[in-house]
Amino acid sequence: MTRPDWSWPRVKYMLKIRRDLTLSDLARAHGLSHALFSSIPRRQRPRAQAIIAAALDRKPWDIWPSRYHRRGQPIRGWKPFPTRKSSKANTPRLAQKEDSS
Repeated sequence: MTRPDWSWPRVKYMLKIRRDLTLSDLARAHGLSHALFSSIPRRQRPRAQAIIAAALDRKPWDIWPSRYHRRGQPIRGWKPFPTRKSSKANTPRLAQKEDSS
């Protein structure tokens, strides 16, 4: 059985407590966008995940086991939530009242 991924608040807490770092600090130090790091909970970002893991003296697959194969390769097409089809196509339209003016 695989371990669950660390929660995003836990990742940020560990950075702050153990290394006195924020996501912005890591972004600046590596010349990357803060948005790249902020999107990690929703998207697979192997480079940013590796930077965070290195700052915590861990491997990325220790922090996010659901995103990596056993050999440490990122899983392509990883999605955090099941995909949903657009509900707009299946939503019935309500009849609009005609103005009697």
